[in-house]
Amino acid sequence: MIGDSGVLPAARRLRDNPPRAHRAGALRARLNVAPNGPSRLTLQFSSDLAELPRASAAVRAFAARAGLEEEDLLRTELLLSEVVTNAILHAYGGAAGQPVEVEAEAAPDGVSVCVFNRGEPLDPARLASASMPLPDPKHPATLPENGRGLALVKELAAEAACGITAGRNWFRFVIRPGTRKDRDAREL
Repeated sequence: MIGDSGVLPAARRLRDNPPRAHRAGALRARLNVAPNGPSRLTLQFSSDLAELPRASAAVRAFAARAGLEEEDLLRTELLLSEVVTNAILHAYGGAAGQPVEVEAEAAPDGVSVCVFNRGEPLDPARLASASMPLPDPKHPATLPENGRGLALVKELAAEAACGITAGRNWFRFVIRPGTRKDRDAREL
């Protein structure tokens, strides 16, 4: 059985030092450590981009505890940032105070992250058709500032899917150790 020393430091800090009650949209974290099964981290916060760094730090700490190495941790943080930002800006139209939930689950072969919201749903066909054209290095203006999130998720995650269940939109991605490196090696 995993003792208190197995609890993620970031999640433990959130548990032991909850955000002040007067602060709207405070991040709430719950960590479930199963002795013989996957561990799960659940975060709940309001649709405020200011909450993203704390959510990202908690998921990164969870993924590190699950065994992901630095490159995979960076991919996890980037993709979480893209998916949560899309939920806030597109599903909720930038409206503050709406519920966002993140669940991260550790498995023997990696980490699964699922972001939930109740805003406008993302059409799964948009994820399936997402692509990112290569910019012309001679013309830096050809690199778009926005609109690359879905293509990044599709490119950098081992798996990515989205849908609606019981009135809740979900977007799930999976990071497996070395996924990007393995894919690059296969393409050579």
